[in-house]
Amino acid sequence: MGELLAGTLGIEKQIVSVELGDRFAVRPAGDHAKDQRVPLAIGGEHLADLSIALYQSLDRSGAHLKTGVDSVPGWDRVIQEGRVRWRTRQFRSAVRDLQVEAADVLEKEGWALVPPPVIREAHLEPYRRW
Repeated sequence: MGELLAGTLGIEKQIVSVELGDRFAVRPAGDHAKDQRVPLAIGGEHLADLSIALYQSLDRSGAHLKTGVDSVPGWDRVIQEGRVRWRTRQFRSAVRDLQVEAADVLEKEGWALVPPPVIREAHLEPYRRW
Protein backbone atom coordinates (compact mmCIF):
# COMPACT_ATOMS: atom_id res chain seq x y z
CA MET A 1 0.00 0.00 0.00
CA GLY A 2 2.89 2.34 0.82
CA GLU A 3 4.47 1.78 -2.59
CA LEU A 4 1.12 2.41 -4.29
CA LEU A 5 0.68 5.75 -2.49
CA ALA A 6 4.27 6.79 -3.20
CA GLY A 7 4.12 5.73 -6.85
CA THR A 8 0.76 7.28 -7.67
CA LEU A 9 0.44 10.28 -5.34
CA GLY A 10 4.07 10.92 -4.47
CA ILE A 11 3.23 10.62 -0.76
CA GLU A 12 5.42 8.72 1.65
CA LYS A 13 3.30 7.14 4.38
CA GLN A 14 4.35 4.47 6.83
CA ILE A 15 1.84 1.62 6.65
CA VAL A 16 1.00 -0.45 9.73
CA SER A 17 -1.06 -3.54 10.45
CA VAL A 18 -3.26 -3.13 13.52
CA GLU A 19 -5.08 -6.02 15.18
CA LEU A 20 -8.80 -5.36 15.59
CA GLY A 21 -10.33 -8.35 17.36
CA ASP A 22 -10.48 -11.21 14.87
CA ARG A 23 -9.08 -9.20 11.95
CA PHE A 24 -6.35 -6.75 11.01
CA ALA A 25 -6.50 -3.25 9.50
CA VAL A 26 -3.68 -2.27 7.18
CA ARG A 27 -3.59 1.53 7.15
CA PRO A 28 -1.31 4.58 7.30
CA ALA A 29 0.43 4.92 10.66
CA GLY A 30 -0.71 7.47 13.23
CA ASP A 31 -2.28 7.68 16.66
CA HIS A 32 -5.14 9.94 15.55
CA ALA A 33 -7.53 9.71 12.58
CA LYS A 34 -6.17 12.96 11.08
CA ASP A 35 -2.64 11.52 11.10
CA GLN A 36 -3.85 8.44 9.22
CA ARG A 37 -5.32 10.42 6.33
CA VAL A 38 -3.70 10.66 2.92
CA PRO A 39 -3.81 14.18 1.41
CA LEU A 40 -4.85 14.51 -2.23
CA ALA A 41 -3.60 17.48 -4.24
CA ILE A 42 -4.05 18.46 -7.86
CA GLY A 43 -1.57 20.92 -9.30
CA GLY A 44 -0.26 21.59 -5.81
CA GLU A 45 -3.69 22.54 -4.45
CA HIS A 46 -5.16 20.47 -1.62
CA LEU A 47 -8.34 18.78 -2.85
CA ALA A 48 -9.30 16.31 -0.13
CA ASP A 49 -8.06 13.74 2.35
CA LEU A 50 -8.43 10.00 1.95
CA SER A 51 -9.00 7.68 4.84
CA ILE A 52 -7.70 4.27 3.78
CA ALA A 53 -7.88 0.96 5.61
CA LEU A 54 -7.68 -2.53 4.17
CA TYR A 55 -9.30 -5.10 6.46
CA GLN A 56 -7.99 -8.63 6.53
CA SER A 57 -9.02 -11.71 8.46
CA LEU A 58 -8.10 -15.38 8.35
CA ASP A 59 -10.18 -17.77 6.27
CA ARG A 60 -11.98 -20.70 7.94
CA SER A 61 -8.88 -22.86 7.73
CA GLY A 62 -6.87 -20.22 9.58
CA ALA A 63 -4.14 -20.54 6.97
CA HIS A 64 -4.86 -17.65 4.55
CA LEU A 65 -5.69 -13.99 4.89
CA LYS A 66 -8.81 -12.75 3.16
CA THR A 67 -9.53 -9.12 2.44
CA GLY A 68 -12.85 -7.38 2.89
CA VAL A 69 -14.38 -3.94 2.84
CA ASP A 70 -16.81 -2.73 5.48
CA SER A 71 -20.07 -1.61 3.92
CA VAL A 72 -23.77 -1.42 4.57
CA PRO A 73 -26.60 -2.44 2.26
CA GLY A 74 -27.23 0.19 -0.39
CA TRP A 75 -23.64 1.49 -0.51
CA ASP A 76 -23.57 1.31 -4.32
CA ARG A 77 -26.74 3.43 -4.62
CA VAL A 78 -25.23 6.06 -2.31
CA ILE A 79 -22.09 6.24 -4.46
CA GLN A 80 -24.14 6.55 -7.66
CA GLU A 81 -26.31 9.31 -6.17
CA GLY A 82 -23.20 11.11 -4.93
CA ARG A 83 -21.70 11.02 -8.42
CA VAL A 84 -24.88 12.50 -9.88
CA ARG A 85 -24.89 15.29 -7.26
CA TRP A 86 -21.19 16.04 -7.89
CA ARG A 87 -21.47 16.07 -11.67
CA THR A 88 -24.64 18.18 -11.56
CA ARG A 89 -22.94 20.73 -9.29
CA GLN A 90 -19.90 20.81 -11.61
CA PHE A 91 -22.19 21.29 -14.61
CA ARG A 92 -24.09 24.15 -12.97
CA SER A 93 -20.80 25.86 -12.08
CA ALA A 94 -19.55 25.48 -15.65
CA VAL A 95 -22.75 26.98 -17.07
CA ARG A 96 -22.55 29.92 -14.65
CA ASP A 97 -18.87 30.47 -15.53
CA LEU A 98 -19.23 29.99 -19.31
CA GLN A 99 -22.67 31.34 -20.13
CA VAL A 100 -22.00 32.21 -23.77
CA GLU A 101 -20.64 28.72 -24.41
CA ALA A 102 -23.61 27.15 -22.61
CA ALA A 103 -26.06 29.22 -24.65
CA ASP A 104 -24.26 28.25 -27.86
CA VAL A 105 -24.59 24.55 -27.06
CA LEU A 106 -28.28 24.89 -26.13
CA GLU A 107 -29.09 26.84 -29.30
CA LYS A 108 -27.37 24.16 -31.39
CA GLU A 109 -29.62 21.64 -29.64
CA GLY A 110 -32.72 23.60 -30.68
CA TRP A 111 -33.37 25.75 -27.61
CA ALA A 112 -34.67 29.29 -28.14
CA LEU A 113 -32.88 31.57 -25.70
CA VAL A 114 -33.33 35.19 -24.66
CA PRO A 115 -30.04 36.70 -23.51
CA PRO A 116 -29.97 38.84 -20.37
CA PRO A 117 -29.60 42.63 -20.69
CA VAL A 118 -25.97 42.35 -19.62
CA ILE A 119 -23.92 39.30 -20.57
CA ARG A 120 -21.40 38.34 -17.91
CA GLU A 121 -17.82 37.91 -18.98
CA ALA A 122 -16.62 34.30 -18.81
CA HIS A 123 -15.15 33.38 -15.43
CA LEU A 124 -12.06 31.48 -16.57
CA GLU A 125 -9.90 31.44 -13.43
CA PRO A 126 -11.05 27.95 -12.29
CA TYR A 127 -10.19 26.59 -15.74
CA ARG A 128 -6.63 27.90 -15.62
CA ARG A 129 -5.82 25.84 -12.54
CA TRP A 130 -6.21 22.16 -11.87
